[in-house]
Amino acid sequence: MKNKEPIKKIKYLWNNQRIRQRILISYLVVVLIPVIIINAWTFMQSRHAVLVKVKDTLDVTLANVNSSFNVLLTGMYDRAVAISRAPELADLLRDNELRAGSSSTTLQLSETLSALNVIVGNSPQYYYRFYAERNHLTFNSGNLQIVNSTPHRQQDWYQTAINFGEGIY
Repeated sequence: MKNKEPIKKIKYLWNNQRIRQRILISYLVVVLIPVIIINAWTFMQSRHAVLVKVKDTLDVTLANVNSSFNVLLTGMYDRAVAISRAPELADLLRDNELRAGSSSTTLQLSETLSALNVIVGNSPQYYYRFYAERNHLTFNSGNLQIVNSTPHRQQDWYQTAINFGEGIY
């Protein structure tokens, strides 16, 4: 019996309302509630579509950045391998077996540095610095720099590179 009491109250209130109030309540129930429900559903669907689109765009962007980064590192590694496998450069940057004022050694060094500058100069995104054991040797051209290693020899990173053995440092 108690379940029927709230229904009776609603019927009593409805029957005692004027026609204007009945029309207003009917309007609210018939028009506004569906509009609110449709707006909420549309908002949720739009939000979901935007989130999916943003996720897809970020995935594509990250894949492109990853690809570009891999190309950049691969190019840098390939150049470093090519440079590290140039025994002429290593020999010319060493101090031993060099005669002071030797024009052939100076010409050889100049040719090697020019060739190295052509290899390195075509890649402006890289910066190369070589440390020579030869005294009074400096070469700076764009992103290629060769300096005397004497001031750097006592630093930890230099010693680690020297003790590493053969290869790329």
